[in-house]
Amino acid sequence: MKANKTDGTDSELPATDGTGGRKAAVDKGPAELPPGLPDDSFCERKLALGHDVRLFELFDGDRLCTTIFADYTDKTLVADNHITDPVMTAFGNNKLPTWADFEFFLEDRCIPRRRAGLREYLEAIGVGEYDPLQIILKTGGRMAEDNQHIKMVVLK
Repeated sequence: MKANKTDGTDSELPATDGTGGRKAAVDKGPAELPPGLPDDSFCERKLALGHDVRLFELFDGDRLCTTIFADYTDKTLVADNHITDPVMTAFGNNKLPTWADFEFFLEDRCIPRRRAGLREYLEAIGVGEYDPLQIILKTGGRMAEDNQHIKMVVLK
């Protein structure tokens, strides 16, 4: 399984199905994930089908809070919390988030759709229309009221 970073930074790819915590290092370019990661079955199966699978890592400062493997083709995901405080995780106490939960999480890490000056904000960050994924790619999902941010990796 290959991983391509979208933000050009170093990071680790954690296991995310709740069964373990082995991690694979990722550099600034494509990297091979070693076999045996708990989510290999999800990712390998989806990638073998030609699906668009992406990894999202939610951090609070430098502390990894939640990892999410999201299949954009069939709208399925697996997630794992790495901390016990549900307020700092992507889905709170929800152990089986749906695609709608995932979309809500992404949009929640963006400027509100109805904010005054939205068009000017989108132009300033170089996004043509309100698209939570594109906004997060530009902003890292950073919000003024907390220290959380999101990193995304496209798996190929």
